[in-house]
Amino acid sequence: MRIAANRALVDQARRSGYGYGTPYPVRRPPRKSVRTHLEEIYYGESPVAAKVWAWLVALLILGAVLVLFG
Repeated sequence: MRIAANRALVDQARRSGYGYGTPYPVRRPPRKSVRTHLEEIYYGESPVAAKVWAWLVALLILGAVLVLFG
């Protein structure tokens, strides 16, 4: 019974902006719009986009090597 009550208090604290184990509110970063995400991907500022572009370039180079010497 006490565990359920404590979990409810922790969930309530999280919803109100308090991080787990912190005695003060933790500001969450503002949500990004879809346009902002797409701009980060287009300009290569997103870490996920950087990985995708790196893999794409590596696959293109590998494909070119296989076509030329295969």
